[in-house]
Amino acid sequence: MEWTAASILPYSMFFLTSLFSESCLNSDETS
Repeated sequence: MEWTAASILPYSMFFLTSLFSESCLNSDETS
């Protein structure tokens, strides 16, 4: 299971980063 988490971690980090930046852009456009 450890290897699975290690291989998924980069993808989850990228996913969270994209969501965070997208929400920032959305809030920027709103204001």
